[in-house]
Amino acid sequence: MLSLPVISRRKKQPYLAIRSNLGMRQLKKQGPLFLSEVSAFMKARGIESEGPAFFRYNSMDDDGQMEMEFGFFTSKSYPGAGPVRSGILPSGRFATSTWHGPYDKLRDVTAMVIGWAKETGVAWDVEKTEKGEIFACRLEVYEIGPADISDSSQWQTDVAIKVADPAEF
Repeated sequence: MLSLPVISRRKKQPYLAIRSNLGMRQLKKQGPLFLSEVSAFMKARGIESEGPAFFRYNSMDDDGQMEMEFGFFTSKSYPGAGPVRSGILPSGRFATSTWHGPYDKLRDVTAMVIGWAKETGVAWDVEKTEKGEIFACRLEVYEIGPADISDSSQWQTDVAIKVADPAEF
């Protein structure tokens, strides 16, 4: 089940994550590995997550290669080390839609959110380059997942994309 997108304001949010360049085929395997590595980093330093895991899509090129971050929200900024980096998600208006179901449908969910934006005149905060698109902030937030419940029809993922400020479009 997919909710209609809702536009709401989000505050700045610190996080810890691993950044990687990869293709769609690598995502299913690498995403959980990167999240495990970030989780172990946080646990070793006594850092609590401030919410669920997320994937951040920073950019996509025309060949399907993506620069992504895999991480956890934190209550404040912490220093990273090695492959784990600290960052802050931007504040602003986001269109968010909630999906209840398995992860293998998230590509279709995102396509529907993007289609909704086109139909309603919502513009994303994105820079289009000759190599592809660079997003101000595009997220999948895994609110309820396999660690919480085994039934994939009960998993809950928020797809959130930063909306351009009115002066930007």
